[in-house]
Amino acid sequence: MQTVPPAPRPVADDYALRLLSTDAWAIAAFVFLILGIPFTFLGIALALTLAVGPIGLPFVALGLLFLIGGVLVLLTRYQKVQKITEAIRNGEAAPGTIVQVGKIMYIRAGTRRPSRVRYEFLVDGRLYTGETRTFGVPGPDIQPGEQTNVLYLPQEPKWNVMYPQP
Repeated sequence: MQTVPPAPRPVADDYALRLLSTDAWAIAAFVFLILGIPFTFLGIALALTLAVGPIGLPFVALGLLFLIGGVLVLLTRYQKVQKITEAIRNGEAAPGTIVQVGKIMYIRAGTRRPSRVRYEFLVDGRLYTGETRTFGVPGPDIQPGEQTNVLYLPQEPKWNVMYPQP
């Protein structure tokens, strides 16, 4: 098990954005946000035209729904990656145990499938769990029963990350 450097640990300035760019919910929210803009403006333009005014109202409603939904989901996911980044930068370390390693069968990039690593750790006598995903092949030290380090936010241990990432 690798030793954890003391906080504050260096984290790239764009790390949160890189995490966000691989998050399926954030990507979907961004797509809906982008779709919401033309739907809203098209709907407003159609609604202001007397000949087809009523047709524009559903476009406005759908566009605003896409915009608001996209913004809300994107903000939620951004807050999540900010917490994870904060855990890496300033989190406390705890020993953890890897409990499960397996392929994620519903995701594929070309011929590769990512792996999911689930772990658990104790903070003040309470058991917490976490998981991480990787496209790399988990090595012999990333197997169920093996020890690992976990970085977590002391005020909210549910925000945690395995260290080092597989």
